[in-house]
Amino acid sequence: MDSQPLEGLFSSNWQERRRAVEALIAAQDEALIPRLLEVIRQQHRDINALNAALQILTEMQYDVLPGVIALSADPNAEVRTYAMQVLGSLQDERAISTLMGALDDPDPNVAFNAIVALGQLRALEAIPDLARLALSGNFYLAYPAVEALIQMGTPLILPHLLDLLDVPELAPAAVNALGELGNTTAILPILDWMKSPQGDWIIALPALVRLAECCGERYGHQRAVEDFIISHLGTLFPEKIFPFLKQIAEGRLPQRATPTYRALVRVSGWWLASTVTPAEQEVLRDEVLRALSLLLESPSLREVAIEALRMGGKPAAPYLLSTLRHPDPEVCILGLHALGQAASKQAVPALIALLDEEDERIISLAAAVLAKIGDLSAFPALIQRLGHPSPAVRQNIIAAINSLGHPEHTRLVLPLLESEDPWMRESAVRTLGYFGDLDALEALLARFAEETDVVQRAIVESLPYFEDERATQLLLECTRSPRFALRQAALRALAHAPAALALSILREEIHHPDPRIRLVACRSLAALRSPIAFEDFVHLTSDEHPAVRAFAVEALGAYLNRPLADILRPRLDDPEPDVVLRAVRLLGEQEDAAAVPLLIQASRSTHPEIRREAIHALGHFDDEAAIDRLSELAHHPETREDALQALSATGDERAALILMDFLNPFETRESAIRALVRMGDNSLPLLERTLYSPILPLAVRLALVEVCHRLHTLPAIETLIRFVQHPHAEVRLASTLALLDLGSERAIPILRQMARVELNPALRRLMNRFLQPLA
Repeated sequence: MDSQPLEGLFSSNWQERRRAVEALIAAQDEALIPRLLEVIRQQHRDINALNAALQILTEMQYDVLPGVIALSADPNAEVRTYAMQVLGSLQDERAISTLMGALDDPDPNVAFNAIVALGQLRALEAIPDLARLALSGNFYLAYPAVEALIQMGTPLILPHLLDLLDVPELAPAAVNALGELGNTTAILPILDWMKSPQGDWIIALPALVRLAECCGERYGHQRAVEDFIISHLGTLFPEKIFPFLKQIAEGRLPQRATPTYRALVRVSGWWLASTVTPAEQEVLRDEVLRALSLLLESPSLREVAIEALRMGGKPAAPYLLSTLRHPDPEVCILGLHALGQAASKQAVPALIALLDEEDERIISLAAAVLAKIGDLSAFPALIQRLGHPSPAVRQNIIAAINSLGHPEHTRLVLPLLESEDPWMRESAVRTLGYFGDLDALEALLARFAEETDVVQRAIVESLPYFEDERATQLLLECTRSPRFALRQAALRALAHAPAALALSILREEIHHPDPRIRLVACRSLAALRSPIAFEDFVHLTSDEHPAVRAFAVEALGAYLNRPLADILRPRLDDPEPDVVLRAVRLLGEQEDAAAVPLLIQASRSTHPEIRREAIHALGHFDDEAAIDRLSELAHHPETREDALQALSATGDERAALILMDFLNPFETRESAIRALVRMGDNSLPLLERTLYSPILPLAVRLALVEVCHRLHTLPAIETLIRFVQHPHAEVRLASTLALLDLGSERAIPILRQMARVELNPALRRLMNRFLQPLA
């Protein structure tokens, strides 16, 4: 080995040191390991060389752990400290026992770094020792011990966090950690601390908001948690929370987007939406709404204030109306979204005024809200905007008009056919066609010959909605028109015509020399879903035009009862990626075993979208070859997430076993849990058998309990009840907390009985603590 790069670690020039580090990492020379360890042992006072040696060791592909563990027993405390740092960075579970032994090192710096390393490794075995240090009174070690406990990310730390609430210096950190756990059993302890003399609602409120969010993300019951919190706040809201909100809103305190301020506004929204708000607090409602409306002028709190007002329902509508007059269009758009759920007739004049705005998004949203309110007084204003230059806005205005269903619709819209604006006439035609009134047909037929192209096309596309022979006759004539645009419009219209009229024409037009005509005919023919068109679509999958091929493949989705694998096989080699994508998607939807080899082939595509579609399609099969391929793909980081999701979709027990293999590395645990939850109750028997395996790592046991928790179905709850009798105390604790979080009435008497015979004193104390209020 060239000694020159190693000497470079001791250079005073940082660029030379960097080049030396890069060269040594690239070399990956196993003979370098003892020399790097020697740098730590003998030359650790040279901080530059030391940092370089630490970096290289953590990036070596060889097993450096035995040498680093030897350093952890060095008589020099500084050497032991650096050994702890390396052990944490290596992310090797074999180091856990050494790190746990170092927690009681006589040198506090060694113990400190051992704590940090155990947190990095998420060493669940260390939780009791870390909790002991957190309560030791030695705050140099207590603070990192609390941080390490938080990093574990498991409900097993909950009892220890509750103990920390009695330590004033550590209680704020414990409260924050309880919020991150997302378990409702933590709500009452947080509230109790919040109301205590040493408690601080400014610290607790963001934790409660985060707890509710976690419950929504993991277990889907966020709204119930919000209600529960509001019902137990008691007088805290009127006496402390609202007065603080009022001071911020009135500018007596600076308006900042801090977690506390945002939580304050969020909880005010919960209070407005709650069905359990104490009656004596109802007098505050208008004041809360007013305070939130004042925050609409605060750029940092405006968005969360609008959301809080939305939660206030219809009483909040007058306050949300102020957003519609705001000079910032983004504020107006946020307000319109909120009004969509809270608006009443009093908002109609302001919404009508927005129809004259320049921002197309505002006009479209205002029209949608007007449609939702359903006030017919908006009809005249809406029809006057039918000539807007934007096609998207016209489409949204038409949709709003159609939704209102005015009883005088035809009479009020017909005069618009005389407008000089062709867009106005075109839109009027489309809304008249939607209702198919024969009085409107008379006017449309009379104007057809003299109209512009755009209006003629609109008339033709409206003809299928009129049950009249004259409409049918004109439609047939237009299918033979020498004018391309008119012919195209007629073919589009046939998608909504009776099959007896449309089939023969469309089956002929799919052979037209112009690919644009073939494509329109193909689309309309697909809409008819006729059995006799199957061979036509098979023929079109080989069309020379890629758009026609792509749509023909998609159209075959109406014929899943027929064998498609051989038909689609050539399309997997199509030069157009969109054709391949649709073919792969269809092979997955049909669930024909003959498709599996084709999908495995497609899963090897270098095109990322095709590969992803093939992976998801393989999830439709419980075929052994499909599961083997998905298992292989799950071991590649770039395809892992999609492969795990596809494995869950198979519903196969073997797939569930593969998913369980991904529960142990922390990096893949959350994805594997989500995938097992997607499998539903089908995985429960296997999950239960696996949990009793004597060699199962603790992290996997807890992950399986978490799967049952997130399923929150009756079979999952029954499984959790059985887990409460598991031989491992950690499983009993996690299962107990899950059942308490789910509020299972069936579990309560069983948990009470288990509490009486529980041998683990910490678990017995915890069970009694939470079960006593339920007596």
